[in-house]
This record gives sequence, structure tokens and C-alpha cells, in this order.
Amino acid sequence: NISDCVIVEFDPNAGGADGGVVWTWRASDHFDPAKDCREPERAPPLGDGGQVIDTFHCNSIDVDPPNGNLLVSARQMDSAFYIDRTSGKVLWKMGGAPDSLDDGGYIAVADPFFEQHDVRMQPGWSACAGGRISLFDDETRRSAPARAVVYDVVLGGGACDGGTEAG
Repeated sequence: NISDCVIVEFDPNAGGADGGVVWTWRASDHFDPAKDCREPERAPPLGDGGQVIDTFHCNSIDVDPPNGNLLVSARQMDSAFYIDRTSGKVLWKMGGAPDSLDDGGYIAVADPFFEQHDVRMQPGWSACAGGRISLFDDETRRSAPARAVVYDVVLGGGACDGGTEAG
């Protein structure tokens, strides 16, 4: 049993049988937990005592206002990824393992982060060109101190034509 990363958007003004759900996304549809999870953690057990493993541990979402796309942080993957809101596909992934079931772009990080939180697009961010992304790098269970980091992400067209790099 894995604890999936599920993003659900609700319309508080809608009701009906779906409870106002307008959009959902599951990490397990886009990432292979065995390839993408750096170190699985135990999640709270099921009601029957069965074990649950947290393979993704998504912990923040930032919305790109012009297009509604999402920047998501996945702590147990040591990565952040950018989801196309319309198709649900992962357009690119920064840090962690280079794998993605969507074959999105991969952004290698020269100064890697570890068990991060609070990934955010900074002012001036562009879905096509990139910009700055900040995060809190926990460095949990490592000798390095926790730190706030800002990365310059060059997409070279990124979500528009596929080129990616980070510094």
C-alpha cells in the first residue's frame, strides 16, 4: 500500500454527486514509485493495521496564474515538478531521479536539495522561459544545515518546446 500524492480541486459553489470536484491528479499515474522515491517512509497504518508507505510526500503547490499550471514539491522524491493543468502531464521535473512516466523534461540541479518544502515560483516566472524558483531545503538526516535556496531555472522554451536547465 502506498500513500499517493493526490491533488483535488473543488468548486465550493458546485454540489452534486461529485461533491464539487472539478479536477484531480495522482502522482502514481505520472511517476513510478520504485524509480522516483529516494527513501520511502512509513505512513500511518490502515485501520486494519496494514502498512502504508509514503513514496511521494507532496507538501506544497504553487499555481502559475497565467495558465493555472502547478509547481509541486515531492519531499520523498527530492524533486519539484511542473504539471500542465489542461492535460495533467508533468512537463518537467527538477532534482531527484530523472524518471517520469510522461517523459517530461528533466532539470539537473548542480547544488541538489534534499527533503525540501515550500517550492515557489518567484516574480518574473515564465512558463516558456523559466525564472527563479525558491524552496526550503530541509537537509533532513544529513550533516548540512537547512537552508533557503533560490534556483535560476532556464527552460529554453520549457513548457513551450522542451529545453531545460537549472543553476
